[in-house]
Amino acid sequence: MIEIIRNEDEPKPALMSRFGLTETQAEAILELKLRHLAKLEEMKIRGEQSELEKERDQLQGILASERKMNNLLKKELQADAQAYGDERRSPLQEREEAKAMSEHDMLPV
Repeated sequence: MIEIIRNEDEPKPALMSRFGLTETQAEAILELKLRHLAKLEEMKIRGEQSELEKERDQLQGILASERKMNNLLKKELQADAQAYGDERRSPLQEREEAKAMSEHDMLPV
């Protein structure tokens, strides 16, 4: 029965012919299924809404407190340093100090 409801474009006639149901019985079965699916979807949406509200409250708490914001920033920087903070692979080279040049110095010799 579930397979018919899921796979058939027109499940009512398929249910009626397969199980010998009347039109009223087939409609009742389909309505129950739809009601159940709607209830499951509603529960899923409510759960998601609850999670989003918790996250919103947490983020608002962070934004309202400079201390919490600094702690979060510190944790994120430490996590990044741990993930990407390996030693330099190329040495730093000192070079001559940059000097301002006059137009005369730029003329070809």
